[in-house]
Amino acid sequence: MDAARRTLARVALALLLALAGTVGHADEARGIVFQGDLFYYDASGPFPPSGRGTMNGFFARWLGEHGLKPRAVYGVHSDPAGPELLALAAR
Repeated sequence: MDAARRTLARVALALLLALAGTVGHADEARGIVFQGDLFYYDASGPFPPSGRGTMNGFFARWLGEHGLKPRAVYGVHSDPAGPELLALAAR
């Protein structure tokens, strides 16, 4: 495996991280995680959104267990969330 790729795996879950370069939306130094359907946050509603507490908590704990401490989590279907919401979800 080259230095630009890393795989994190746990049971049936695997995440392949690939360095895509230093364009604004994929700069590893920015501490940003993009995800789909693993963490939901709606800035205009309650946190966690109804029915999303279990998945939010799982993902927040998974990041921590793997030493990943993003500055922000961006979701395909949600608003960006910072470390304070990850910490809240992981409780």
